[in-house]
Amino acid sequence: RTLRANECDLSAFTAMPDGVTGKTIRVTNYGREDQEHSLFLKLDNSRGGISDTKKEQWEWLLNVFKKGVPQKNVFITFPLDFEKYEAGSIEAEILKKKIKEKLPDKNIFIISYGAELKYDVRDGIRFITVSQFPEFSYENAREIVNNLKYGLFTITDDDVYFEFKNIIQ
Repeated sequence: RTLRANECDLSAFTAMPDGVTGKTIRVTNYGREDQEHSLFLKLDNSRGGISDTKKEQWEWLLNVFKKGVPQKNVFITFPLDFEKYEAGSIEAEILKKKIKEKLPDKNIFIISYGAELKYDVRDGIRFITVSQFPEFSYENAREIVNNLKYGLFTITDDDVYFEFKNIIQ
């Protein structure tokens, strides 16, 4: 059995599955991963917001912006659904404003984990929600398995392509 993650240049997970041997990013805590054309910023909103989870993330993020980002593509990951975090959150509005202000000529992707797959573009920022694995049920096992998807990014020198793909082919 071949895991698709082992065929990729880089994979991201909230929890690392057994058998993954390729280069990975664990999307927990906060931090960064630099690649040639892309910067992966991991922010933690697991307690509802960035400040509620770890206040020092803001200073760290502003320092990243201050030093500059040479990569063309910036992927920002959150463990909780960004749409829920965004609803009524002044902090989320400030974050989006800072991203647009400090990274004006970058391809920006905000990736979070939620109840359903979503792709939306607002103000030049691409918002992607990847769904968590549903609870297994024998009543609708085939439907669950057939609907399992992952997000695939293909990054070339000039462009980023995204699609949801079936985990089971």
